[in-house]
Amino acid sequence: MRRADYFVAIDESGGIEALVDWNGAFIEGDHPVSLICAILLRAEALSSFSNEWLALQKTIAEQLRLDSLPPIHLRLMYGRKLPPKYRGKPNPYLGSNFNDIVGWIDQGFAILRKYNLKQDLSIIFNQNTRQNLANNLLRYFQDDFFKREMQALRRLAGSKAYKAYHNAAFSSLLPLLLMTIFTINKQLYHFGHKTGHIWIDPSESSRGIDVLTTFEVMRSRQQLQYITVERIQNSDDNPLVQAADLVGFFLFRRYLMQYRRERGLDHSSDPVMEALLSKHPFRSHSRFNPGAAARRENHHLLSQVLHYEMAYRALHQVNPDIARNHLITIDEFIERQRMALRSKAAGISVLKNGEDHGLSRGPVPQSYSAGEGLSTENTT
Repeated sequence: MRRADYFVAIDESGGIEALVDWNGAFIEGDHPVSLICAILLRAEALSSFSNEWLALQKTIAEQLRLDSLPPIHLRLMYGRKLPPKYRGKPNPYLGSNFNDIVGWIDQGFAILRKYNLKQDLSIIFNQNTRQNLANNLLRYFQDDFFKREMQALRRLAGSKAYKAYHNAAFSSLLPLLLMTIFTINKQLYHFGHKTGHIWIDPSESSRGIDVLTTFEVMRSRQQLQYITVERIQNSDDNPLVQAADLVGFFLFRRYLMQYRRERGLDHSSDPVMEALLSKHPFRSHSRFNPGAAARRENHHLLSQVLHYEMAYRALHQVNPDIARNHLITIDEFIERQRMALRSKAAGISVLKNGEDHGLSRGPVPQSYSAGEGLSTENTT
């Protein structure tokens, strides 16, 4: 396999809870906004970029009199109350001077902007509110057929297996992740059929979805011809992953504060953050328009398939017999999707023999579309 033309790091921010509970009621979660940020760096620039980032870490270590290089993770550095520990050890930034911390963040942004201006680095992000992502789910759960189908699946699978299915099917991060992956792949194509190697943080599975599995599923559908993926051992040793955390943290914080202001929940602002983001604007190097109607439609349909396949795999991992015996296969889902399109049906049922569980063959329920409610891709 040829060497990658770009290296990519992804950072996720926001609530990790499912969008709705088992009865279809909206879950507000810890944060009302979800965001995924990706950084693409040209392979030829990786060595020099990493050296500059490590030099910044060494500067921080010297100023803090540390024996090892501290990771540049914003949740450890920035905020009113810093976590006391990190991976079982004292947080290295506790007691640091705030002006020093702002200075280090400023230097990190300066490195990113330098490579952005040289057209070696691009940033992609997708964000949306949990309420927007959940709106069509709420309609789905109001349908009597769907309610009874999910109740039947819960009885068949048991709580543990159904929880795995539910968390994947109604994840707040999965729709944004799918959109981000689509965008990265299209970006690489429009850069001139370039290839990208994505680094995945080892802790990402705690988000309620397995990102590496998501990539494998998308590749199986032949949608990732320009991307390979690797789960790294330690994000603290990867400058590009830390850079994605830096950008993703501030973008998420900006959208979260904007959300609260617009709804009169909290009128506080962060002038330091806004000053840093204004000081280091990023130029767009995108040469494509991902919002064309045909592409949106294709993404809408494929996202339905991918969303279902992720939920199927999640249940199969816990209870393979239930998945095989009672859920339709992915190919059957695609066929039902085609039939629903031709007949203009409202949605797609996922149980193989619904009549065996007291479900009629009447109108099909309103289905959840992973493509609806997504924000337009943001590419710089």
